[in-house]
Amino acid sequence: MNIIIKVEPCQTVTVESKLTTVQNFIVVDADLKPVEISVWGKMTSTMGPLLVQAVNNNSVLLARRLKITRYGVISLLAKNGSLFALNPPVEAATNMKSWFDTVRDDVLSLLFEGQPMSNYCDLIYDGSMKANTVADLQNETQGSDYWIRGLLQLYEADQRLYYTGFVSCIRPLVTMLVTDDTGSSDVVAVGSVDERIM
Repeated sequence: MNIIIKVEPCQTVTVESKLTTVQNFIVVDADLKPVEISVWGKMTSTMGPLLVQAVNNNSVLLARRLKITRYGVISLLAKNGSLFALNPPVEAATNMKSWFDTVRDDVLSLLFEGQPMSNYCDLIYDGSMKANTVADLQNETQGSDYWIRGLLQLYEADQRLYYTGFVSCIRPLVTMLVTDDTGSSDVVAVGSVDERIM
């Protein structure tokens, strides 16, 4: 289940030499991970107005049978047979809506102020370690583990960088800026962390 936080205007596009319509909307789950869902063709006329109304009401969306697509970022595609339910009558949906009603403004400012959505990523913090601030980084010893809850902005998200781990091992890396209320710092993610971010 997710909360609908943004609905893009309906667009006309050409697919396989035919005109069709597409409408994208963005949802987040309780971990604040944004995902884009696209509806195509006739679904834009039936779902579009409902989605616009839903985003204004902090509606919970339950979606099934969506296709996963990867074009720059991971997104979901509605197809024939996809099922949508707005505010399903279950306790989990009620709890999610109540939670989002209290954090809505903070979430929207975190996700949308000044930067495109695809430049952000939120890894899950499991709560077992103390969360530090960017200002705390100056006092940390090299090699220690710590969490920072902040906003990640990718540098050159369209360009992939790599380094040589050893003679026959090329590893991916990504450079980014992490920002919180105390400041900002450059960060380099490598290996599997890089893959999770991208």
